Amino acid sequence: LLTNAGYRHREYWFRYPVSRYFPEERIFRSADRKTLKPEQQFYDEAVKLFGLKKAECLFIDDSVANAEGAVHAGIEAVVFHNDTSELIAKLKKYGIRI
Repeated sequence: LLTNAGYRHREYWFRYPVSRYFPEERIFRSADRKTLKPEQQFYDEAVKLFGLKKAECLFIDDSVANAEGAVHAGIEAVVFHNDTSELIAKLKKYGIRI
């Protein structure tokens, strides 16, 4: 999870059911890193922290600017428009099975 959330994110994140998929050690919070999406530094540091290869990543965000930032940093990206079936179709085009 790459988020522009602030320090208080830790206080409430666990209340959301989706949090079970993103344990603390897999969260990249802008407040902790002093960088924000869509800055290239944000994506570069996240990839490095998690030991990932940009070519193997797909960034999903509801912000066009953040998706464009990922692309500028060398990471494929899709924009989520609150339409789950549209997102699933986009993921399938990348060979991701749901």
